[in-house]
Parts: sequence; C-alpha cells; structure tokens
Amino acid sequence: PTLTTTCEADGSFRFDGLPKGLYWLSINSKFGDEKKAVAVGERESATVELSAAQIPEAKETTAINESGPTGTLTGRFVWEGRRPRLPLLVTPNKDYPGGVADESLQIGKDGGVAGVVVWLSDKEFPAVTPPPGKPEKLVMGKSGFQPRVLAFHAPHELTIFQQMTEVSNARYEGFRKSFNVQLNPKTFRTVDVAPERLPMLIHSDIHPWMSGYLFPVEHPYFAVTAADGSFQIPDIPVGEWNFSVWHERSGYLRWDDFDGRRHPIKIEKGANSLPERKLNAEQLHVDMKSMADDVTNRTHWGVGERVTGRVVDHVGKPVPKARVLLVGDAIVHVDLQADREKLGWERDQPGHVDSTLTDADGAFSLDRSNKPGTRMVIISEDLALWSLPAWEFPDSGAITLPEPGTLTVDLNLPGDSPKASFSLEQVDGPWDYVSSGTGTSSSSWRAGWAISNPGSVRIEHLPPGRYLVKRRDVVRMSEKRLIVSEAEETLIELSPGDSKLVSFDRQTGLPVSGTVTDVPAEYLPETVVRAAMRSVHLVDRRFDQAFTNTIEQVVVDDQGRFTFDRLPA
Repeated sequence: PTLTTTCEADGSFRFDGLPKGLYWLSINSKFGDEKKAVAVGERESATVELSAAQIPEAKETTAINESGPTGTLTGRFVWEGRRPRLPLLVTPNKDYPGGVADESLQIGKDGGVAGVVVWLSDKEFPAVTPPPGKPEKLVMGKSGFQPRVLAFHAPHELTIFQQMTEVSNARYEGFRKSFNVQLNPKTFRTVDVAPERLPMLIHSDIHPWMSGYLFPVEHPYFAVTAADGSFQIPDIPVGEWNFSVWHERSGYLRWDDFDGRRHPIKIEKGANSLPERKLNAEQLHVDMKSMADDVTNRTHWGVGERVTGRVVDHVGKPVPKARVLLVGDAIVHVDLQADREKLGWERDQPGHVDSTLTDADGAFSLDRSNKPGTRMVIISEDLALWSLPAWEFPDSGAITLPEPGTLTVDLNLPGDSPKASFSLEQVDGPWDYVSSGTGTSSSSWRAGWAISNPGSVRIEHLPPGRYLVKRRDVVRMSEKRLIVSEAEETLIELSPGDSKLVSFDRQTGLPVSGTVTDVPAEYLPETVVRAAMRSVHLVDRRFDQAFTNTIEQVVVDDQGRFTFDRLPA
C-alpha cells in the first residue's frame, strides 16, 4: 500500500505505525521531486530531511517594485518564398475523410507564421506569483492537439478535454514533471504542470500522428505568435533582458544579427518593437526540392476516378510490364519471392488496391474502386519498388522514375556480439522508399532488421533523397519483434545513381558494476538493482515506438556489490 500525507506549514510531516522494513519516501513539490530510501526499525522512529540545496531548480529570483515602469514588446514573423505543402499525416479514409494535415508549419493568408514562441530567458527574472484561476485548456480532437503550441504561466493546472470518438492518451515528458493520461471519449482530466526552460512535446501513443507542445513558463513574459505571425508581451519591467525565439521544426531560430537561443533586448517604458523577421524553408527544415510546380493540389483519387499516365525511366525510356497500384488507407505487403506476387491488405475491406500493367510504351489506365486512393506504387520488372503519394502525382500523368542508388551499411559488430538492429528511415524526397523483396510500404515507413555477424547489409533500388540510418543494440528478441536500445544514427544524402557506404564503429554493450550504500546490512540480501532504459524502442514490421523498459536486474552481494555483464549503450 501507499501512504500519503501533506507537509505542515513548517515543512514537517509524520507517518505513524509503520511496520519494520525498508521504505521508499517520495516528496513532490512545486520545486521538484525527491526520492529516498528509509529504513524503519522495530519500535524506532526515523527522520528524513529534504533541503532546498537538494533541489537544483530552487533558486533566488530578483524581486521588483510592482509600481516600477514597464514596457510592451511586439513583433512579427513572416514566411519568405514559395509556400510549402506538407504531406498529410493521415491519408483520407472512412474515419478521416479529409485526412489529417501536418500542422507543424502554419502559414496564414498574409504570410504570417503561427506557433513561434518568444520568451524572456534570463535565469534571474522579475519574480511574479502565478495568478490563481481556472486551469489552462487543451483539446484533443481528430485534427490533433489544440492549440498546437500552448504556453502558460506555471506552476498551474492543465485540463485536457478528449473530444474524439475513441480512446486516446496524452503523454508529456517534462524535465521536472511528466504525465501520461488515458482518456475515454468525451471525458477530461486535470493535471499539475511544473515550469520548464523550453517547450516540451506532448503526444499520443495510441494516435501517433497527434502531437503538440506545452511551454509552462516560470513568469508571464512570453508569447506565441498568432495566425498572422504577430506577438505581444506586455508589462515587461524596464531594463535589458535576454529573450529566446523558438519553433518546433527547428528549435531556436537564428538570423545573422539575432541569436534566438539568447539575445539581449533593451526594454524601455511604453512600446518596444522588433523588426519583422523572415522565415524560410532552410530555417524550418522544409524540403522544397520535392515540391515541383506541376504537382496537383489533390490529396487523393476519388471513387470511380480514372487515372491515366505513362512511366519512363531516368533516361526517358518507356518502362513496360510495370505493375501500377493505387492504394487506399492500408499498408501494402509485397512478396516477390519465388516469381510470384502477392498483395495483402485488409481483406475484410475490399477496394483498397487497384492494379494494372503498363503497356509496351509504358502507358497505363485504371479506375479507382470503392475506396479513395491515396498512393501509387510502381513495381518494375527488376523488382524495384517506387511509392508516390497522390499530392505528388503530376497533372500530366508523366512519371519519370529516378535513377536509383545503392546503400551498404557496415555495423562492425564485435565478435562476441549476439545481434544488432538496423533501421532506415527516409527523411524527405518526392518518392517514398519501399523495400524490395519482402517488405512493407506506407507513407511513413521505417524498416527494421536483426543483423548478426558480419553485420553488413546492402540495399538496392533506393530513390534519391535523404535517409536516416540507425544502428541499435538488441536487448531482447522474440519471433516477431525486438527490444533494442537508443540508436546511433547518421544522416546521408543519396543522389541518383549513388553507391554509398555507411560504417558504424561503436562497441555494443559494456559491463557495469557498482556498490549500493546507505542500506542496512540486514536488508542487502533482499536488495535488487534494476537497469532500465528511459527510451527503449520496440521494433516490428510496421511500428517503431518508445517506452520505458527494464533490461536486466541483479541481486547485490553481502557487501552491497553488483555487476551487469553487458548493458546496451
């Protein structure tokens, strides 16, 4: 059982009648959390002290005269250049007829960029008590978290309203306080949120495309830009303060004359205005190369729509006998082994896949059946697979397959290593990577394989683009999935016709030993040391999810010593 009590005005607390044994004492306060092991003897009392020095967040702040002069800081952030069109996070289906848009970049009609966060970032700041009042409000709906970026004065309560028709959850992992709440449809939960130093991610494990950012701030001197890109921070005490500027796609924003991580601004009494700042594709990591001007604004092919086109290779030669597939909201499994082709999808929902072959001139024509089509997959005779979303399909229907590249990955596993895991994730590019041989394709597919020595993998028929190559240590393995550690990763650029080698040299697994202290000798035989990873990845054929997981546990000896033979990096 767990016993809970509240501290008195002088900070004291008391638990009576505890049986003899070893207890965990957890203290939670607005300054932080502390956890201690306490041994309670028979007919004895135990005293535990928690001092402010043990709480790294506890600090002195500069008090101000509330009647002193203040100023208001205003500014605006606008988009520069051609507007991007980000791919849908969820393609249209019966539950989401219009799909779900990627709201990580929101550009208004007049070019203003919403979601830019500006705040006073000095470690010492004017001390202001959070105003009492109603909890902040965050709504979970089919389009995601609203507002997308929520900043508020903290510590404070946050109420999460779940307006979907199915169960979902909200996971928030702050540095000072975290929560993970599951909400049934049309319900709400209220949680306490502690201040943080920068915006923190909130997302759903059940609906992975749902995400947003919370920024609980220790003071009221902050703002999030509105739909027109403007912001206003009122009542800032006069003086020179450091401010930070942040956006979720890039982190801190920088210009030649302005460092968004920490930039001094002199606040004078009355109005203070920053010069209008331009944001572009390079700053916010938007790949404009993949957004050709002749691409239609469609999000899908409608039921009954006839789709025609012609497929040629990178030198303009027709590609005959290529299989062209129109795929709905489903993951397509393509098995090309033993000279046979097998397409698998949700068989209880027919109409997900329409298929035809190109003629001698590379031309094709097919009608979409009873489900919206969102993606075209092309399988050439040499078993190269190409995947193109509907919004990248040219109006002319002329499809030019790029010259593929080849990637070789050398994991350099030590001789005694059992296995490692390798994954490949496409970052951007007009064509989506689909594995040849037995594989899986989707709009955001990650490949994961268990690799044993010598640990060298060759992947052919890769579309040009940027790829994130990851190597992980296998912790535990079953028939269909792996438990693997956090990845060592590298980003590569694959040009048409490239043949690249990626080599990893990290040793997998290290011995760890230590000694347990501050535990009475009589309790050592019952003491267990458990190694757990904060971020462990579950990799199977379609999903890559992070969760906390115990790797291994050992019992200490009579001297309190323990040893793990091998722990993943």
